[in-house]
Amino acid sequence: MKSINFVLNQLTALRYFAPIIIEAHNRDIKSHMFIQRSGKYNCPSRKENWNQIVELAKKYNMRTYEISHVNQHEGIFFFVENQGMSSVKKDKNKKFITLTFAINFSTGHKREEYRKKADYVLMPSRFFADYYGTNYENNLFLGSPKFDVCFETDKIIDKYGLKRGTKKALVIFPKNRDLQKVNIKQIYMCLKQYGYDILVKTRGKDPVANRTMDIGIAGKEASMKFSLRGDHYFEDMSWYPHTTMELIHASDLIINFGSCAIEEIVMSNRPVIDFEVKKPSTPLGNTNDSKGFAPLYEYKYAVNLENNCSKKELESAIRYLSSNNFAEEFTKAQNTCLTSTDFNSSKAILDFFENDV
Repeated sequence: MKSINFVLNQLTALRYFAPIIIEAHNRDIKSHMFIQRSGKYNCPSRKENWNQIVELAKKYNMRTYEISHVNQHEGIFFFVENQGMSSVKKDKNKKFITLTFAINFSTGHKREEYRKKADYVLMPSRFFADYYGTNYENNLFLGSPKFDVCFETDKIIDKYGLKRGTKKALVIFPKNRDLQKVNIKQIYMCLKQYGYDILVKTRGKDPVANRTMDIGIAGKEASMKFSLRGDHYFEDMSWYPHTTMELIHASDLIINFGSCAIEEIVMSNRPVIDFEVKKPSTPLGNTNDSKGFAPLYEYKYAVNLENNCSKKELESAIRYLSSNNFAEEFTKAQNTCLTSTDFNSSKAILDFFENDV
């Protein structure tokens, strides 16, 4: 039976691997996953994470192994960047395919390891490979499998216990180190004033403090106590489909702080207000950009605000984004910078490597 291999030591990789595993299952291609402990919040050995791997394995007939068994297997090996790559001995019977994560491909020394060791590097798009000066000879442009997911809003609402019939604003919370730069009180106040339920999403390693603050709402005499965790608070409850992607899809407006989730925001056709709070520690490719995927913020569906913007400016941004249709702008951004929402990356990947599995 034909087979393919995946090396996983962080559950963030599952959003990339799972769609390929599902497509392989549909083609009667067996998937093998080699598990390596990382000790991080997204480590496979954590019970809640391991349970999600087991569920995927049962549903799509995938075999799981400890990483110590990896060199007994041959064929195609999928990685996310260099994660677990050093544990696999490269030889003529193995082909290494690495997928890039977020904006990491544009900077850092780790990219040199996988770029030189991998047979192919799957870039998010030719546009961004050119933009960051990272269009190498072994690049492949077959889209990103993390977008090969069909979301149903009603199911997401039920899954996360959200209210029906309300407007929802997803706040992709800044890192704790950047929180002091953000007027989060003003953001929450404006969102509540315009009738939004506030969904707060953060990473497991950056939990949001469970404390309250007083916010005033226009037209109401008394201020209200409101949690820094919003109306609904989430960490990484689900790795596939990923919680962030699900919540983006279920929301009407996104509040972002330079997160690379802008990719998912654009592919989900959701308007966004972005506050720039961080500076890169190293240059992003050959640019001077302060945030990843900066060209995606140059379309009409995005409003870029300063951290110290006035309440009036924020209210104006909310009104503008909530009262206009940006379908054409999203399509333009997708087709220019990323890929069409109709494109299935997992199918393209397995078609390309059909003779190698």
